Amino acid sequence: MGSTVRKITAETIPAFGPAASIQPVGDGVVVLLTDDGQLFTGNATTEAVLRRVDGRRPVAELAAGICEEFDVDHAAAVSDTLAIVADLVEERVLVVVG
Repeated sequence: MGSTVRKITAETIPAFGPAASIQPVGDGVVVLLTDDGQLFTGNATTEAVLRRVDGRRPVAELAAGICEEFDVDHAAAVSDTLAIVADLVEERVLVVVG
């Protein structure tokens, strides 16, 4: 198929895509892609991941914060964070910078 999508790992460093506009709402988040008007919503875990994205921290560090905030075990936090980051990269909300 020739896909250029990189596999998201614990060492992957995500940053916000250039068209992503993020707004926390209640126990979740709303994301608008300003270039095409796509609108996404996310739950509290997605909002917590996005709150930690700064273009410098790898997924493993984002997951450590999720582990503390939600009092979940490390393996679950890493698994959930990997899935969220992968989905958001696919939707162009996040980009891989490292």
